[in-house]
Amino acid sequence: MNPALMWAGEAAPVLETWLGLDRRARLIVSDELGLQWSNAAGRSLLDRRDPLVLCGLAVRPRNPAENRRFQDFVRRASSEMSVLCLSDHHREKHMLAAAVRLPNRLVGLTACFAGEALAPHWADLREAFGLTASEREIAQGLSSGLTAEAVAQKLGTSVKTVRTHIRHVYSKLGVSSREELFHKLTPYMMLD
Repeated sequence: MNPALMWAGEAAPVLETWLGLDRRARLIVSDELGLQWSNAAGRSLLDRRDPLVLCGLAVRPRNPAENRRFQDFVRRASSEMSVLCLSDHHREKHMLAAAVRLPNRLVGLTACFAGEALAPHWADLREAFGLTASEREIAQGLSSGLTAEAVAQKLGTSVKTVRTHIRHVYSKLGVSSREELFHKLTPYMMLD
């Protein structure tokens, strides 16, 4: 059977398994904040009870002062993703909650803490730009904010060798600065 033709009932277990593998907390709530579904990371988030908690069947901020703002955020959700910043008083961090409107008066929420490292997954830069394996690692390191010295240390090579590779990368990509390199490569990266 063509997967595109699977009935929702047949695809639901596969979809739930796939979303369960996501490291980000995913929740589906009603406009009234009633929890309809969550993946494993979402359940873990609610079990930790900060900054979101499950009160009965409703998802709420732990800090009651943020209740109204969170309710308004969920109710205003549209097909365009919006992001809300919630305080996490115990860790002195902030949680980012992204909301998008789903059918049937439901809202999909994705939550993560600000600064949580999401792992980048790169497209084949050899295929896209003709980079060698070494050039690819160096380009990815620079795009992640590493210095040439840090890249050399990470790869166990000399800074002189890294700088030579950087010149080759810049030439192959037609860029002349780290900023241009970042802008050129960003479309070839996905975050998990």
